[in-house]
Amino acid sequence: MPDDPSALLDPTASSIPDEVAVMVLRRAADLLMAESYSEAIPILEAAVERWPTECDLHRALAFTRSRCGTADTAREGIASMFDSRGTFDRMVAQLGLPEQDTFTTTWTLPTIPIRLPLVTARDVSIAHAAYLAAEGHSGDAYTALFEVPSTAPLTQDAAVVTDMMSVLVFCQIEFRRGHWYSLLDAAAVLQPPADDSDIQSVLMRTVTAIRGAALLRMGASAGLKLLESAAAYNYRAISSWAWWQMGLFYRSRGDEVNAQAAFGNSLIYEDSPKVREAILDTSIAMELPHGIGEEEAVGQADAESDPDSWD
Repeated sequence: MPDDPSALLDPTASSIPDEVAVMVLRRAADLLMAESYSEAIPILEAAVERWPTECDLHRALAFTRSRCGTADTAREGIASMFDSRGTFDRMVAQLGLPEQDTFTTTWTLPTIPIRLPLVTARDVSIAHAAYLAAEGHSGDAYTALFEVPSTAPLTQDAAVVTDMMSVLVFCQIEFRRGHWYSLLDAAAVLQPPADDSDIQSVLMRTVTAIRGAALLRMGASAGLKLLESAAAYNYRAISSWAWWQMGLFYRSRGDEVNAQAAFGNSLIYEDSPKVREAILDTSIAMELPHGIGEEEAVGQADAESDPDSWD
């Protein structure tokens, strides 16, 4: 192999065998093992341009950037991985590296900015679906979310986390569309994790917050209990979002004192332009249903999902 791996990446070349791409990834992996991240980045940037359909190159680039100060995989990186997902772990396997444990990174949920693992091919599809939903492409988001990639069997822990992320993103899509009963149905399948400190608990509390906000929009103040529980978890992004939702609800009920207090609590956890806007603009409130009493709303919600089942 040449001393300068970038010499292999001549964009004018008419055909470069995949074996060369594997050699480039091997060189980059050696640099990563030596923690020479800044040296690996230009090699991988050139590689993804030359072989855009090799998912592992995109994963390696995202992993390397994360080691250089970029906390999470960017939206563009996830889209590139999704577009090339058919080759997930193919080059990794050729290099003899551990499948599903190489080039693992994180991504950020658009609605409630929690950091989630990006480990498996299905994780890539789930993350892509979350961003599509946030961008208003619900139909494409459903398609990506329910895709089941052909990959090696997951470990039990990875499978549980991936399944929980799938439920969370489905709830996010249904929340944006106002499909409250479908959201509650999906959330009801989750079981509380045994360990309250791991990623499963973060996922559970995030769904709890979304579930509570959905109940409030159905006219059931029982959702406040779930939002308060989620806020008390003291995970910054979850607590901030939960308090913001409570503030919107209080304002919709004409309780501006508690609304402003809730918005203030939200800002304590995380500074948000949306919350600051809500503090100043008193017309921003939660849209509640008309023509349905709270008792009826609670009964309808209970028929779908017991609001006390997780707390």
